[in-house]
Amino acid sequence: VRYQQSPSIKLYIIVLIIFALGLLAKPMLVTLPFVLVLLDYWQFQRKITQGKPLSDEWGGELRFFKKSFYNKIPLIILSILSSIITYIVQQQGGATKAASVSFPDRVANAIISYGQYFRKTVLPTDLSIFYPHPSNNIPSYQIGIVVTVLILFTVITLKLRSRQPSLIVGWFWYLGTLVPVIGFIQVGLQGMADRYMYIPMVGLSIMIAWSVPTFFRTRQMQKYRNAKSSRILERQPKCIRACTIGDSRKLCGSQ
Repeated sequence: VRYQQSPSIKLYIIVLIIFALGLLAKPMLVTLPFVLVLLDYWQFQRKITQGKPLSDEWGGELRFFKKSFYNKIPLIILSILSSIITYIVQQQGGATKAASVSFPDRVANAIISYGQYFRKTVLPTDLSIFYPHPSNNIPSYQIGIVVTVLILFTVITLKLRSRQPSLIVGWFWYLGTLVPVIGFIQVGLQGMADRYMYIPMVGLSIMIAWSVPTFFRTRQMQKYRNAKSSRILERQPKCIRACTIGDSRKLCGSQ
């Protein structure tokens, strides 16, 4: 936050050191550069909302993402190095060999896991210490349903990104921070794990915490405007009648 307020090389080095220490403690922090880009985008959209809208919306956003990406390159390099080291350690430890799952089955499980994580966050039932990998036992229709829902949510958040930037930030936070643990690279015998959700869940919480109050505030404002409009409309006939009577009296007096 302090770096965003007053950028400097000194503060950036401090950010790099803290990020490196965080990666040593928990490699799942590899998605932090991606999260920081999302937070930058949120602030970018808020400035647009409060100020003058962009004449070329897509062009302005593209220029923003390019600038934000260049700013995060040192952090991205650290993330890539941490990912390579983590994979080598897991491979030498035999964790990747323990579960010989084909890549199509891993992709299918990753898609279903996105849906399951979302469902268990909203409705936390059927929780377990261990979720065995379903391998090739996933029905195709379930994959189709989850893919449809994911695409639908993505399209909605993209459409509402100007009015409700918290939706797109929270949604892509959820999708992006799950990538390292979603199972594209299978480690262990589990298909999913509840412990992986403590960071992605923040994204879903952002969607709820910022969009729901805004929705109700908008509805209240709309009700207030409608009530005000109805009161004005109710008074209009009386005003018209009074003006008509006054005008007729003036006309009679002049005659």
